Amino acid sequence: MDWALFLVKVVVIVIMILGVVGVGLLPILVPNGNQGYLSVLTAFSGGVLLGTVLLHLLPEVLDDGVQFKCTLELTTGYPIAEVLIALGFLLILLIETSVEEAKRGCVDQGEEQPLIGSRDKEEDGTYSATAQQDEAIRPANGASAVQEPRPPVYKSTTVGSYILVLALAVHSVMEGLAIGITQTISDTLTLFVAVIIHKLCLAFAVGMKLFQDQRGLTHQLTGLLVFALAAPIGVILGILITKVLDSTALDIT
Repeated sequence: MDWALFLVKVVVIVIMILGVVGVGLLPILVPNGNQGYLSVLTAFSGGVLLGTVLLHLLPEVLDDGVQFKCTLELTTGYPIAEVLIALGFLLILLIETSVEEAKRGCVDQGEEQPLIGSRDKEEDGTYSATAQQDEAIRPANGASAVQEPRPPVYKSTTVGSYILVLALAVHSVMEGLAIGITQTISDTLTLFVAVIIHKLCLAFAVGMKLFQDQRGLTHQLTGLLVFALAAPIGVILGILITKVLDSTALDIT
């Protein structure tokens, strides 16, 4: 076993994990309430994900579809890969819509208000309905006692974030597998540079998506760790596969 190559792959694994988690946490640095920064970063992260799908994942799926037809010796010209892509999109859309409708129904039931105004909480933890009624009868400065509804605040879909992280994690395992089976240090470093640039952009996009969920730092770290550990798992699998193949070759000879 080439221990120098093994050490390089270990360093690659460490850099991948630290780099993905570090870049993925950058959206936390966005100043609170600064919608300008948030909009620009959201657009950038969305562009990264869209470009990844159109320029990287979609061509791979189409190539796999052609190989699938050749393997099964299918002569049909029916676009199987394109149909599977469309069905996957519709499935994710159905899941997100169903979950959002269920959450909205729970929120609507939990926000039912009494017929005569809402109650104000006092310092001692009790509620005073009298003060609320007095304010309704004598509005200050002639202002209307009826409060206008607040505009809805957009929140990212948590289910959509989980699906995104899992999908990218599966793809990252394949990328890590390609690094793990390399036989020379130069090939390992060349492939690592290409993969890490791609992964850091995706890490920022994933971190932005998790940040928009507004579920706290634990939620964001969990998603980033799942995404960050996917490629190292692929590298480890590649190393094990290479070792098994080398051992088998030695036994045959």
